[in-house]
This record gives sequence, structure tokens and C-alpha cells, in this order.
Amino acid sequence: MPAASPIDSKLKELPDSPGVYQLKDKRGRVIYIGKALSLKNRVVTYFQSGARYDPRIAQLVKRIADLDWIVVPTELDALIAYLQRLGTDIRTDLPAAAPEAGGGTP
Repeated sequence: MPAASPIDSKLKELPDSPGVYQLKDKRGRVIYIGKALSLKNRVVTYFQSGARYDPRIAQLVKRIADLDWIVVPTELDALIAYLQRLGTDIRTDLPAAAPEAGGGTP
């Protein structure tokens, strides 16, 4: 029986919790960042034997050598953490708040 790869070991540790995951190549560079309501359910989809992927995803999967993740309490927290990992300033991506009815000052 072949020895389990580092990825196989990590896949077994994935929690059924919301979070953000990073897929890395053999040089340790992050090649993909994703978010999930269930890290366990989402991340294992990249490693299912016999799965048919879009060619772009197939190329990504071939390059995966390692993965890391962070667990957060909610799906909203996963989205915020995901945007932070992408380097997005979420404060500037939100529309300006509309003034309250009644003519109050913004």
C-alpha cells in the first residue's frame, strides 16, 4: 500500500466548518484562494478520482502540492477573510449608505 501524501493527510483533517483555503504549488506559492461553507466538502472536490474538470481547473489541480486553511465562525466571516486574502479593501467595495428617511444628516 503506498504511503499517504501530505495532501491526503491534510484532507483528513479538514473540518466541516466555514473558512478560507489556499492551494499551493510545489514551491509553496499560493495558486488559488477559495472560501467555503464547509471546508471539508469543498476542498475534497479537487481531489476526487475520476472527476472531470474544465481544462483550466484540471491544470490547477495538477499543480496542487499543499494546502492551508483557516476556520471562521460563519459564512459571512469566510467571505470577509476571503476578500482580505485577496487584498481587497471591503470598505471601498461597498456602496455608500443611503441617508435615512426624514432628512437626517448622513
